[in-house]
Amino acid sequence: LEVPDQFAKRFRLDEAAHSRELLEAFVLKRYAEGALSAGQVGQALGLSFFATEKFLHDHSAPGLGVEEQLEGLANLRKLGTR
Repeated sequence: LEVPDQFAKRFRLDEAAHSRELLEAFVLKRYAEGALSAGQVGQALGLSFFATEKFLHDHSAPGLGVEEQLEGLANLRKLGTR
């Protein structure tokens, strides 16, 4: 996505920061629509579980739903049996 120079200069956008902001906005929108899970948000952004929760909280996104919490517990149990 190319941003016209006048806007890039006005908002002091560099390419890396701009790409990250667009990715964050995209995954937040898709998460809010229910198209992405919290885990997928974290994966897309390269965040740990706790960093993902903080990211979602900081952006006023809802936390983990019951299904995601149960999935997380099941994954923890699998790790504990290895």
